[in-house]
Amino acid sequence: MDFVHDQLGTGTKLRVLTYVARFGSVGAPAGCHAGLPPAVKADRQRRYRSFGDKLRAECLNTHWFVNLDDARRKCEPGRRAYEAMPIIDAIRLHPMNVRLAIGAFRMVLNNRMAWSSSAIATMPRIATMATMASRLETFQKVLPVIHSQVDHVFIYLDGYNVPPSFLASFDRITVRIGEELCNLHCNSRYLCLQELNVPTVVTPVDDDIIYPPNYISRLVGALQRLGGQAIVGVHGRIFTPPHKSYVRDVAVLHFTHQVERPCHVHELGTGTSAFVSSNFNANPKDWGRTDMGDIDVAIEAQQRGLPRIVIARTRGWLKAFAETQSDSLWTRTTKDDSEQSRRMCTLLSLYANRT
Repeated sequence: MDFVHDQLGTGTKLRVLTYVARFGSVGAPAGCHAGLPPAVKADRQRRYRSFGDKLRAECLNTHWFVNLDDARRKCEPGRRAYEAMPIIDAIRLHPMNVRLAIGAFRMVLNNRMAWSSSAIATMPRIATMATMASRLETFQKVLPVIHSQVDHVFIYLDGYNVPPSFLASFDRITVRIGEELCNLHCNSRYLCLQELNVPTVVTPVDDDIIYPPNYISRLVGALQRLGGQAIVGVHGRIFTPPHKSYVRDVAVLHFTHQVERPCHVHELGTGTSAFVSSNFNANPKDWGRTDMGDIDVAIEAQQRGLPRIVIARTRGWLKAFAETQSDSLWTRTTKDDSEQSRRMCTLLSLYANRT
């Protein structure tokens, strides 16, 4: 337990209390706390500056505090980022996770566009989906559930010559044929970002997941709590040592499983995610491959300073129509993950570069 000293714009002295808790450390200016990575062994601690130094460098020295309430408000994004650290204790002890958590705090304070809760609540909400002809049956089940929760749906058809006839019964949709759009396959669902002219809540969805009626509102709520300064989602992956294999060296927070509190992860499953378009206006044509959307989005988000946060939820809130289908990208990845593993290392190197 220790204090970091500063002062308000009025000249009043400010003391920020930092203390070690069971799962980490927190910093609290008179009732406001900002979480830290957990205690690690002394030899590992020497590899990083103290939390007090980082708190001062990343927050106190970069903000002018008008009053105590202003200090609480400006420390709040850091608290939220740190509280969203991984929940798996074994991973917490590894230096890479220290980088992950410290990087989250730095990125939240690093000139990302912060939106008020009310602004995010009034933004247009769109869903965007890329679907294959082989998934027609589940596509027909997913679309009505998602369509009822958003203002518009972008649909990118892969392997279709003409749109399926059932789409004629839906308004507020935009349908594109994948073959006419450079055959980006699952990544084509990010093409809609080039068509948006106002900040929008964007939710990429899959064609084989059973989404609940409150799915979009829950993700919007998570974005509101984070000021839109993150990509939020349900399915998350945390890469673990020795960081050799994208498939094997990972802890998975599966979208069907319970998560008790928000958790910072390296990679989100993009079909269970949401973000504010002005903070992630990526162009999928720049990613090089068309079959690695999850890791490519993670890399792009890290480069843009956007943490990936898995939301809290009960078990079975999302369910799968089917898994490990023969036409799934994951089935292909399990047979050869060499390129994904290379990109995983690229992602992890971005954390090292930020600490």
